[in-house]
Amino acid sequence: MAYDPNKDILIWEAPTSPDGLIIQIRSYSGGDPKIRFSRTFTRKTGEQNTQPAYSLSMEDIVYMGNFWNHICQTIKQSRASKTQQQQQGVPYYG
Repeated sequence: MAYDPNKDILIWEAPTSPDGLIIQIRSYSGGDPKIRFSRTFTRKTGEQNTQPAYSLSMEDIVYMGNFWNHICQTIKQSRASKTQQQQQGVPYYG
């Protein structure tokens, strides 16, 4: 099954850190919410680009700590909403 960007729902996004770290909570095709880390950077040509953040610096982890409680609460609320909608027979889309 091919990736469908229309099924990849953004639930929440932190402001981009000074180092370009992007923290998002996303749900794909109604699945459980997951945290995605990526990093934005500027190429020598001036073009903005984003790539997965495969490693996090200490500054990234400290920055993420500013949002940790909010991230956990958002995921819990999203799961509760999904469960409630499933019990009511309503499709869940993130």
